[in-house]
Amino acid sequence: MSDLLTYYNSYKKSNNVFIGKIPSHWKDEKLKRHFKITSSKRVFEHQWKSKGIPFYRARDISNLHDPSYLPDIFISEELYQKNIALHGPINVGDIIVTAVGTLGEVLLIEEEKEFYFKDGNIIWFKNQGSVKSEYIRLLFETPIILEQIKYTSNSTTVGTLTIDNAKNFLIPIPTINEQRLIANYVNQKTSEIDALIADKEKLITLLEEKRQAVITETVTKGLDPTVQMKDSGIEWIGEIPKHWEVIKLKYLV
Repeated sequence: MSDLLTYYNSYKKSNNVFIGKIPSHWKDEKLKRHFKITSSKRVFEHQWKSKGIPFYRARDISNLHDPSYLPDIFISEELYQKNIALHGPINVGDIIVTAVGTLGEVLLIEEEKEFYFKDGNIIWFKNQGSVKSEYIRLLFETPIILEQIKYTSNSTTVGTLTIDNAKNFLIPIPTINEQRLIANYVNQKTSEIDALIADKEKLITLLEEKRQAVITETVTKGLDPTVQMKDSGIEWIGEIPKHWEVIKLKYLV
């Protein structure tokens, strides 16, 4: 990475207002130059199955980042084989993006697996081998693409993303080596941040438990830890100080 920093002493204006200035040796090019942008073969609802090849709708894409998430719609092996014979398989390095509802949710295909997805709901970016898909996926998390989605859909991030609009999105293109280094760097840093967030969440959980314990212990046992106790006669209260009473709330308020 340090060797590449010598490249960044000169910048130029990009053709995309959402990008701003980019290093002089970078290019700004349309997505269609690097991806074949298309959709899937139509699958009708009556062809859905309760088991078989997973079939994803737009709503499934964001949930798939959760390892515990299980799809609930499938298609037959026969239909799957027929469709990929017509339109080709979904390959490692391809990207699928939600095109209705919440727009721009991305799934990068990082390993070979059999699945199919709903036409019209999801756009299929078939990598042609000239860019690193890991780098492009990161661009979908930045205003560079998100603002173009908003602008072309006449919406915020809720609306419709068309294939024609996606083809013409302008993106900054570093060298292949830089794309790889940028993706590796961002993944490393975000992993470190995610680990810190996880640690903080554990601490917050422990503090919330302690807070609840302090409240419960104090309001049911009092402030004197040496006081003599008695059974309250109520399971969820347990023991209370001997001089306390148990009274129904209706007699007090």
